[in-house]
Amino acid sequence: MKIKVGRHIEGISLNPLEYILDGPDGEIKWFENKEAAVVFLKAQGLSDDDIYWYRFVGEDKRDIDDPELIFE
Repeated sequence: MKIKVGRHIEGISLNPLEYILDGPDGEIKWFENKEAAVVFLKAQGLSDDDIYWYRFVGEDKRDIDDPELIFE
C-alpha cells in the first residue's frame, strides 16, 4: 500500500495534516512504504525525534501506526 507523510499544521494536533509535496505542481508525494518515507525524511536532515511527530497515512486514509485513526 502506498503512503503519504504529513504533520499537523504548526504542530497542533487539532489542526489538519499538511503533506509532503512532490515537485512544483503541488502534488502529494507518495511512498511505497513507511521505510522508504523514513529514508527520504532522514535524507532531508530530519532526526528520529523529528520523524516521531509525522503521520504516515495509507491510501485508505488510515494512520499506518494506528489504524484506528482516519484522516480527512
